[in-house]
Amino acid sequence: MCLLLREKNNNKATESQTDENNTSYIQTDNKTDFSITYDFYYTTETLEGEKLEEMLNADPDGSCTVNDDKCREYVDYLADKYDTFGKDRKFHATLQGDIIVPNSDDAVYGWQIDREKTCEELVKMLKAGKTVESCEPVYYDNGYGYVYDGVKSARSADDDIGETYVEIDLSAQHLWVYKNGEITYQCDIVSGQSTSITTLTLPGVYKLWYKGQNYPLNGSNADGESWSTTCNYWNLVSVCGIGLHDTVYRNAFGGDEYRYNGSKGCINMPLDGAKYIYEEVALGTPVVMYYSEEQYREFGLRDQ
Repeated sequence: MCLLLREKNNNKATESQTDENNTSYIQTDNKTDFSITYDFYYTTETLEGEKLEEMLNADPDGSCTVNDDKCREYVDYLADKYDTFGKDRKFHATLQGDIIVPNSDDAVYGWQIDREKTCEELVKMLKAGKTVESCEPVYYDNGYGYVYDGVKSARSADDDIGETYVEIDLSAQHLWVYKNGEITYQCDIVSGQSTSITTLTLPGVYKLWYKGQNYPLNGSNADGESWSTTCNYWNLVSVCGIGLHDTVYRNAFGGDEYRYNGSKGCINMPLDGAKYIYEEVALGTPVVMYYSEEQYREFGLRDQ
């Protein structure tokens, strides 16, 4: 096979040459002498040996080129194995115990490899022909500051939430903040009004990724409703405008308030609660929202 001679190579070359960029190439029957290791925080994937050789094509002139199709296949393999975005998750709920939190279009927490950009970076590393002891895939960025990743320290083969998170039981209309497995704050809330799928707060794992004070809340929905107000503490947890914020005009939280006097989809909180999230919960923290099995069926969020 062919090998870019970028590092010291003790293999016996059968043919060598230099291109116009003064880059040396050799053709040899021995295996490549470099590798590329991807770091996923709890484990690694090393590209080496025959798998790496498959990505390099020998040209008639003795040089070699990178096989883009093989690179894409490898990046697809990494994404299929390690991406957690868009997947249901196991979770231990405070009141309900062990549950499955279903994914929804509004919930955007999790790791998602940008396959195109990761492939481009892999091609560059292969062309360089040097051992890369540790690198990360490129994770998707929506262009507005939201990166599709999670908490590095929480990532494992079975979990990417960890022990520090915000938990919202949408059936109980209650919120807890956990830090290192311990409850540090809790309060009643009011979620999206359940009379319309347009306003119903959807379940899933969200991520706190933006905060603001004295924040204007302006918008409209498919039901023809519009609103314009301001909150003191805004904690954005989605890319579609869902946030945790204070609602000072509310006199009641919890109970069945969300059924007939709910929000437009956000999590309404007492002022102290929204302030606590703003001041004490770090950006990037997972926000887990779920209903009871009975209400998944009631709201058409589960198969009957």
